[in-house]
Formats: sequence, C-alpha cells, structure tokens
Amino acid sequence: MQNNTVQSSLLQAYLKQAGINAQIGVNNTPQHQPAVNLEQKPDLFQKEGQGDEKKSKIAKYALLASVGISVTAGLVAAFRHKGGIVKTAKESFGKLKGLFAKGSKKTNEALQNAKNATEGMADLQKGADNINNAKDSLMRHFLMKIPGYEKFDTWASGIYKKSSLKTLNKTYTKAKNAVFKADDALFESAQKNGLDETRLSRLKDLIAKRREKLTEFTSQEAIKSRIDKIDGSIQRLDEDAWSTIRGLKEEGFINGARRLSKKALAEERLQQAKKLQSSLITPYKNMGLTDDEAKEFMEIIEAVTKNSSSSELTRLVSGAKKTFGRAFNKEKVDFFEKIRDINYGCAPADIIGTASTIGTLGLYTAQADTKEERVGVTLTTGIPLVVSLGTTIAMTTKMIGGAKALILGALTGLGANVIGSQINKKYQEAKGTKNAPKTIVTFDDYANTAKEKADKLIRLSEKTAY
Repeated sequence: MQNNTVQSSLLQAYLKQAGINAQIGVNNTPQHQPAVNLEQKPDLFQKEGQGDEKKSKIAKYALLASVGISVTAGLVAAFRHKGGIVKTAKESFGKLKGLFAKGSKKTNEALQNAKNATEGMADLQKGADNINNAKDSLMRHFLMKIPGYEKFDTWASGIYKKSSLKTLNKTYTKAKNAVFKADDALFESAQKNGLDETRLSRLKDLIAKRREKLTEFTSQEAIKSRIDKIDGSIQRLDEDAWSTIRGLKEEGFINGARRLSKKALAEERLQQAKKLQSSLITPYKNMGLTDDEAKEFMEIIEAVTKNSSSSELTRLVSGAKKTFGRAFNKEKVDFFEKIRDINYGCAPADIIGTASTIGTLGLYTAQADTKEERVGVTLTTGIPLVVSLGTTIAMTTKMIGGAKALILGALTGLGANVIGSQINKKYQEAKGTKNAPKTIVTFDDYANTAKEKADKLIRLSEKTAY
C-alpha cells in the first residue's frame, strides 16, 4: 500500500509538471482545469521531433550508402566482365572503327567506280571522235588525188568555218549586251541605295575596265584573229590521221585501237593548238579583270544586291554571268572541236554524203512504177534524208562536232526512218498495196542478199567441219 502511494505521488508530480491535474485513485473529472496552450510545445514532443530528424538523416545516409555499394558493385562487375570495362570499351571502339572503315571503303569504291565510269565515257567519246575523224580523213586522203578536188575541199571547208564564226560572233554579242545591261542596272542601284563613295567609285572603275576589255575581246576582228591562229596551227590534220592509221599495221590493230581510244589521231598538234587557244582566251575568263579584281567586284555586287529590294537586279547580274560563261565555253570547247573536224575534212565529206543520199533517192524514185511506190520511197528514204540534212546544217550552225555529231546524226536518222516506215506501212495497207511486188531495188536488197549468202556459207562450213 505504501509502495502504491509512493508511485501515485511520483506520477502525480510528473503529471503536475506536465500541466495535467490528475490523481491516481481519485475522481479525475476536471474541476476548473486551465486551458492548454496549443502553441506551446511540451518537452515531450520536442524530443520526438528531434528523434524524427535523426531518423531522417540516418535514412539518407543509408540510401547513399546503398547507391554507393550498387555503383561499386557495378564497376567491379564491369571490370571483371570479359577482361574489364577497358577491354569492353576497346572492343566497342574497335567495332565502331570497323564500321567507319567499312563505310569509308565503300565510299572509296563508289568514288573509284564513278571515276572509272567518267574515264570510260571520256575514252568512249575520244574513240567515237577518232572513228568520225578517221572516216573523214580517209575520204579526204583519196579524194585529194582527184584533179580539181582540192578547190572544192577549200570551198566547202570555208563555208563551214564562216558559218561557225558567224554563230560565235552572235553568241558573244548576246553575252556582251547582257553584261552591259546588268552593269547599268547595278550602278544605278548602287547610287540609289547609298553605297559609300569609295566603293561606288571603285565599282565605276571596275565596270569601265570590264567594258573596255569585253568590247576588245568580243569584237569580230579579235574573234577572227584568234580563230585564224588556231586554224593555221592545225591545217591538214587528215595527213596526221593517215600516218597514224598506217602505223596501226606495225603496232597491231588491237593495241592501236586501245591507244586511239585514249589519244586523238593527231594528238600532238591538237595539244599544241589547245595551249595556244588557252593563252589567247584565258586572260579574259573574268571579262578582262584579274582574279583579285573579279573577287572585289563580286563583293561589291553582293553588297549592292543585298541592300536592293529588286529581284530583277539579281536576275540580270546572274543571267549576264551565265550568258558570258556559255559563250566563253562555246569558243573554248565547241568551236575548237568544230575547227578540228573541219581540218580533218568533215565539210567535203558531209557535202558528198548528202549528195550521195540525194542521188540514191533519185535512183530509187526513177525505178518506181507506181505512185504508191514513189510515196513509199519518199517516206522511207526522203524523210530520213531531209532530217539528216537538217541535222547536219543545225550541227554546223551550232558548232556541234565529233562524237556528239555522230551520235546525234545516227539517232535522228534512225528515228526518221522508223517514223517513215510506220507511216508507209499504214499508207500501203490503206491502198491495198502492202503485199504488191516491189519494182525498186535498194541497197538494202543487195545487203540482205549478201547476208543470206554469207549465212549459207557459214552453215555449209559447219556441216563440213563435222
């Protein structure tokens, strides 16, 4: 009993200290109990808060420790896996390097294939040029033995040269006018848009110099002078071609044909003529301006066009540059090739070829007994003749020569023949003369007869062999 009293006294003292009025073993119904201040935090609750904060810190430390252990374990596992992470990284880098090397190899192969294809096309064009030039040279070589033919040859070649020169003059005149028009618009725009006086003055000087040099370069006298010099350096290329063709016998046809697929029939003289041409026209590649002046001129143009709201100015300047570039390239490439072909003997060969075709058409027409046959000859021979003749004139006027002329002529002739044959077929069906006996003997008939005889001889030889 005494002990219980002591415990009760101690509990009541503690509760009293806590601000609670209670007695053990006594009625605990509060009597005039003072209100508890909720804002006041007893020491008991303060100790619990400090415990939660301590637990929170411990949890954080535990989490960090767990992460550290996991990372360490992962690193250890990585280093232990197949020789470690260093080896794994090396293997990955090696694979990546292999992929790049493989891609680079394929790229190099593609570039090499493109280069080979380009070289193959160049060789093909060179070979086609040589075939065309060899044909003209051989014809010219033998025809020159005929008394009086040389005058005809000179006359025919002169016509081709004059026609080509006239075309080149027109091309340069068009280019010069385009440049002058663009220069006027450029200077006017520079004045309106407030280009500083220093640059405006420099623009005026560059335009003046360019006009002077361009007028000098594109004059008919200057063009004719350049062409005469180049033409004089490659006269009678057919003689070089004849010497080369004769040399094939000693060299061997196969080896000679391979060499001629990469070199022209008159390679040395043509190379010298090309160097001469380059010395005559290269100083004018920038319309008479030096490289530094051309660069400065372009910078001023960019400044002017940038401040100009007119798209017409940009179109004029860009168009003038392209027009002059085409004219310059026409002289450098197309005109040179045309002069080369003329000096191989293309002009008399073309005229004689056209005359032969006209004669053949007349021969076929004279053999025809009926109107239907004459119409058929006109469609199958006359139309290809007109197209071929028109193509020849156009190529001469446009200065297209060599392989391009050969291929273009063949394609247009073939196309005209196919169209004419189809029209003739429909016409003969409509007239009911499709199966009528032919009275015209053509060169194709002779060729077909020769082919049939050759086939018979081949079959006979095969039977004899077995």
